[in-house]
Amino acid sequence: MTSTTEFKANILTILGKLNATLPKGSHVWIFGLAPGVDLYKFMGNRTHPLGITYEQVYDFLNCLEISPCAGWMNSNETIR
Repeated sequence: MTSTTEFKANILTILGKLNATLPKGSHVWIFGLAPGVDLYKFMGNRTHPLGITYEQVYDFLNCLEISPCAGWMNSNETIR
């Protein structure tokens, strides 16, 4: 995992590059992501609009290797 000091340095570097690149008056929004363990715990057994569980949807997408959330919504606890 990235240390707090390294994370802060990386973010400040990125923001500096954006400040030099983006048009004046632009805004940047930075937000954190929920831990995958929590996402899976709360979403895995819920029903997806397709009528199956989110676990089944994301297992299928992971199998096809096209999941946008392979590291978060994964029934394999080691990967999650």
